[in-house]
Amino acid sequence: MTVLVPDRNITDLNAARFALTELTTPGVCFIANYETRHTTLEGQTLADLAAARRQAPGRSFTWI
Repeated sequence: MTVLVPDRNITDLNAARFALTELTTPGVCFIANYETRHTTLEGQTLADLAAARRQAPGRSFTWI
């Protein structure tokens, strides 16, 4: 997912929102490989994660 945001700064909420509206959508943004924490997230979409966390997809993007 880091390739979707400028400077690979996934903590930038505005960059995350841009990526999720202009480059992809939360429903097709799959978490394919998650090495550092929460490997149970692999295979889920960002939309799934946002719904489970009860937050906007951009916020979930920056949480990862």
